[in-house]
Amino acid sequence: MTKPFRDQREVETQPQIGEMRLDALNNEWVVMAAHRQGRVFLPPKELNPLAPSRPGFLTEIPESDYEVVVFDNRSPSLRSPDGELNLPKEMGIDTPPVPAAGKCEVVCFTSNYEASFKDLSHRQIRTVLEAWRDRVAELSSLPYIEHIAPFENRGEEVGVTLSHPHGQIYAYPYLPPRTEKMLEVAKKHRDKTGRVLLDDLVAREIKDEVRIVARSADWVAFVPYAARYPFEIHVAP
Repeated sequence: MTKPFRDQREVETQPQIGEMRLDALNNEWVVMAAHRQGRVFLPPKELNPLAPSRPGFLTEIPESDYEVVVFDNRSPSLRSPDGELNLPKEMGIDTPPVPAAGKCEVVCFTSNYEASFKDLSHRQIRTVLEAWRDRVAELSSLPYIEHIAPFENRGEEVGVTLSHPHGQIYAYPYLPPRTEKMLEVAKKHRDKTGRVLLDDLVAREIKDEVRIVARSADWVAFVPYAARYPFEIHVAP
């Protein structure tokens, strides 16, 4: 069951929307968010802003009885634009910056401060996935959103500033170049063969068997044939 809550804390003055600059070397948009340097950084457990609220210390979480909580990031890299967003059609060294339009949401996986995503039960993981699905559907309806990426935040090495088990959902106003290329390749495969590229890739992995990590009646997890990173695993239906 979904329950909406209103933040009881004082409304903070939000910085102006940041900007996106075009990297002319690869025509990729880069989000500039200098205002995020002032956000909370690895506070002690008793000052954890993702812990449930308690008397005298209000946080992002209004009560302790929850499975998953989703809320707007108070220090977002991307925010809703004031008006209509129009990305430049001509891209090159003289392309001007544009507003960093989009949405950034935080997803708390559990009230257990010591846990991480891997510690969740199957039921809890299902709830998180359902929350992701619901938020992706909602964010996809915004006219300025083109790409949505849910992910887990964990580990100081990747820049995590809060230790509480959580993730984020970033909704971008453009398609990242890799995603755009993948869609282009998939379309060409469909036009040429009449089949879905991912279906053919999964069929090959199941046939080869050597790279499969786990498999059920509905899903298969495997190391891709051309893995780009250590421990890279793809999960496909």
